[in-house]
Amino acid sequence: MASSRRSSSVSLPPAPVFDAEAWFSHKELAAARKEILKAKGKTPCFSLAAIPAAAQGFVVAGLMAGLGRPVLVLAPGPRTQEEFAGDFEAWTPSPDGPGLLLLPEAEPLVGEALPDPNVAAERLGVARRVQREAGGSGTPLVVATRAGLDQPLPLPQSLAREVVLLAVGGTLSRESWLERLEEAGYQREGEVQIHGQFSVRGAVVDVFSWASMLPVRSEWDGDEVASLREFDPVTQRSVASLDEAEVSLIRVAPPTSEKEGEKGRKVIAFGLGGATLREYLPEGTVTFCLDDRDAGAEEAAELPGLEFFAHDFLHSRNSADWTVQEHRRDLFLDHLRGWLGDGWEVVVASNNEGEEKRLREILAEQKVAPNAVAFIQRRLLRGFVWPAAKRAMLSDAEIFGRYQTLRALRMKGRQARNPAKPGLSPTGGAGGVGGIMGGGRDAGAFAEWGDGDFVVHLHHGIARYMGMKALPSPAEGEGETEALVLQFADQARLYVPLEDAYLVSRYMGATKKAPKLDQLGGPRWDKAKAQARKAVAEYAMKLIATQAERETLGGFAYPPDEETPWQAEFEEAFVYDETPDQLRAIADTKRDMESPRPMDRLICGDVGFGKTEVAIRALFKAATGGKQAAFLAPTTVLAQQHFENLRERFADYPVRVELLSRYRKPEEQKRVLQGLAEGGVDVVVGTHRLLSKDVAFKDLGLVVIDEEQRFGVVQKERFKQLFRLLDVLTLSATPIPRTLYMAMTGARDMSTLETAPANRQSVETVISPYDERVIRSAIERELARQGQVYFLYNRVQTIERVAARLRELVPGARVEIGHGQMDKHELEEVMHRFVAGETDVLLATTIIESGLDIPNANTILIDRADRFGLADLYQLRGRVGRSTAKAYAYLFLPREGGTTGVGGGAGNARKRLGAMRQYAQLGSGFKLAMRDLEIRGAGNLLGTAQSGHITAIGFDLYCHLLKKAVSRIKGGKLATDPAECRVQLDFVALHRSEATDVRPPALLPTVYLKESRWRIDGYRRVVEASTLDDLEAVRREWLDRHGKWPLPVERLLAVTELRILGAQRGLSLIETQGEKLILKRNGDFVMIGGKFPRLTGGTPENKFAEIRRWLLSFV
Repeated sequence: MASSRRSSSVSLPPAPVFDAEAWFSHKELAAARKEILKAKGKTPCFSLAAIPAAAQGFVVAGLMAGLGRPVLVLAPGPRTQEEFAGDFEAWTPSPDGPGLLLLPEAEPLVGEALPDPNVAAERLGVARRVQREAGGSGTPLVVATRAGLDQPLPLPQSLAREVVLLAVGGTLSRESWLERLEEAGYQREGEVQIHGQFSVRGAVVDVFSWASMLPVRSEWDGDEVASLREFDPVTQRSVASLDEAEVSLIRVAPPTSEKEGEKGRKVIAFGLGGATLREYLPEGTVTFCLDDRDAGAEEAAELPGLEFFAHDFLHSRNSADWTVQEHRRDLFLDHLRGWLGDGWEVVVASNNEGEEKRLREILAEQKVAPNAVAFIQRRLLRGFVWPAAKRAMLSDAEIFGRYQTLRALRMKGRQARNPAKPGLSPTGGAGGVGGIMGGGRDAGAFAEWGDGDFVVHLHHGIARYMGMKALPSPAEGEGETEALVLQFADQARLYVPLEDAYLVSRYMGATKKAPKLDQLGGPRWDKAKAQARKAVAEYAMKLIATQAERETLGGFAYPPDEETPWQAEFEEAFVYDETPDQLRAIADTKRDMESPRPMDRLICGDVGFGKTEVAIRALFKAATGGKQAAFLAPTTVLAQQHFENLRERFADYPVRVELLSRYRKPEEQKRVLQGLAEGGVDVVVGTHRLLSKDVAFKDLGLVVIDEEQRFGVVQKERFKQLFRLLDVLTLSATPIPRTLYMAMTGARDMSTLETAPANRQSVETVISPYDERVIRSAIERELARQGQVYFLYNRVQTIERVAARLRELVPGARVEIGHGQMDKHELEEVMHRFVAGETDVLLATTIIESGLDIPNANTILIDRADRFGLADLYQLRGRVGRSTAKAYAYLFLPREGGTTGVGGGAGNARKRLGAMRQYAQLGSGFKLAMRDLEIRGAGNLLGTAQSGHITAIGFDLYCHLLKKAVSRIKGGKLATDPAECRVQLDFVALHRSEATDVRPPALLPTVYLKESRWRIDGYRRVVEASTLDDLEAVRREWLDRHGKWPLPVERLLAVTELRILGAQRGLSLIETQGEKLILKRNGDFVMIGGKFPRLTGGTPENKFAEIRRWLLSFV
């Protein structure tokens, strides 16, 4: 590793304790508080414009500490609103402190973009909270923009009257309440996904109130509320128990017909009119204006004595020089020593314990007295100095020169939960990986099948799906039962009961050519499957040959984290909270690196879901483990951003990071190449320049490839040559078909990131003909909320003309151009200005597709979207939506409506654009990759020989067979194969047609799961359960979502448990014949004392218990 001042951990004594109360009780704040209490009028108003923004949160928190009155803070725009709220909460971390409420501003509607129902819910929720707390003893703080304050809300008396309170243990006429929900405009659905819906499933009632950020699940015992829970509308699983919950009956409903048009859309956006938040605020509310630009601020009084705050300390002392990089640290320390020498109290706010420890070590090594600086763990955006009190509050974000992220404070319950669009299955997908053959990634895919779609039945072959049909049920009291209708050759039809629907999946071939239907009961299907099995066995050997060679020759095993001095400290300093998926992916990657087997892992996750952080931790582990590491990026812009990010993250550790790309001068490139060859460079970031023959490493151990799909064929062949025996980590949001396929079949390890970061919202996707009115409105809306805009225009020859037109459309907007033909230094300056917020609109070519991570840019306009591939559009849309703000992507088509398209012409272009709108929710990257594969066809993905088998049996089944073959060759066992252990019991019936009085059903009745898609998903879940933990997860989910189940469901779960226990013990058959229990393993019958075990129980439940005991005692 490169040399550094840090060689060992420093033993640190305790730091002084920060006393917030002493700061709040300072005489200057006390004097200002007295002036406020003397003020007359219903809502006295004061200006804080003279106070630096960095100190405004502290000042308001300090004034409220002894004020005892509600407070309204007016911000000039949404971004300032969020920044103030973040700073204020840092000063009031106690749950007993003043409650902070952010009133969101409903955004103007542009083009076909739908209003955000979350905003309507938050506005109603804030109004109701203010109403409740005003009637109690609370002293809330409401932070609003002037526009948000003036937007309409329901009349206070209407909102208070139209509320139903549910309380655990309370009684309420359940039927009357359900009637009131319908009268209030709530729509009854099978599943609650969006505001204004409710669902009834037996004793369970779900409702998504217009004034709540999460829906509520209530379980009833007659007319008594037995339990209350909040649940996630995406997963449908409960997330928190409640003692009580309010449901607003204010009629705020989406348009139910086109006639409602603009009126209906405005109803969602603002709620019913008649009042504003002013009518909700109690008399005596104190108003603070943060900026003199607020309308009405001229009426605000100045608070005497508060001019003693200086501007935030970095801006007052040349912030460009204040980053704790090696060559700038001395300047920071000089100022710190000056403050301490003058007797100042200095406090540093850090995000977490890791950051605090890092800062304290820096100060200790620089001989700063350990008790001279106090530390607090709070997320402050900026620091400030208080000369009159000789106090300084510093933010670690500024000290380390890092962009501090805003915490999302708008009704915190939203936390990473994103309701699906109306009409979409919450698990919806491309249909290519569902059913028995796909590992269950696409549970709801059948709901998206259209009549005439080609499907594959595992036992009978290729058919057309012809919809659902109701059939008479043989089971008494069941009425009718539903079945999938499949049409085979010669018009033969097969009715597949829902309990067998998991055997059916959508057909996807090697080309878009329609397949030939199989004859029901004909020989072709079995023959085609047999030929495919033989072919995949041979192909599997070739597929893992390289991997086998890697495992035979072995690689480098890195030491565990516990044996390295800095890994834990480095990770503790991460400023975000990792998602569970991220933690799993990091653990998977480290486990691979600590094994002598060379790693080949794909990290698949949406744009902004944290793939880069997984890579950063792997790079750090490699560098501190004594190996060199390379980080390949497809573009110079992305390489530059990765380089700057790594340099900042590794700045205080002995890790030398360098960049190799066309942005570097020849002499700089020469220096980097020499460092790589001699071992002086630990981590190098670069483009395909790293693949050049003049690049030589002294001891390369890890290669990270970002966005593999954007590298060319020649470059990928070079990967194979160079990285055969190295640890390789590949990152992708929409993996290329071959990479996706390798991961799906088990030939390559894969970790998926499917959990959105906290409070992230999905991107609203609008497809529209090119319309300058929409463009103007979209840009003006974004700039009004203090945001920035991308405009993608991919024709360099006429881009200047478009820039001029944009400046005419939106006068005053700061528009800059960026494209790959510009001088590299000029382009770099353009990008830096946009990152710094000095540019409003970046008009650029596809150079923005990768790398730019700007949370403040939340609108993207894409010209001629029909000319882009699905993965490209997905990457471009991923440039926005990286913060808590609602983001918008406009995909423009030619005015005349014609599309040219790529990869298959106009028809495929329309399908791609439709897929972008369909898969707008977070975590859709994997589904989009599958949909792209379906649109294009699997093609010659695996070579000509294999494409014939894909055509014959379908891509889904082919992948399943290949996955089994790969697993067998590796010596493993395909845990999710439902045929591991057959269970044939003569005392229960797994099909309705077999049920009798002496053989009761073991299935999912319609009285428990009313919707067919729930039953199909339920059967899929139990069939694919391969461990008792899997089965327990199914039990918990059903109990949560549907309540207590009847006996047929309990029997089905018991059959599944026996199958799992038998498979775990190597049994291939569990069968009952009367009192005889027949067990089979390795082709032989299992006997005890030369006899078959005997059952003595009379009822099915007793027999299940006996068999379970036999299996648990069986070794």
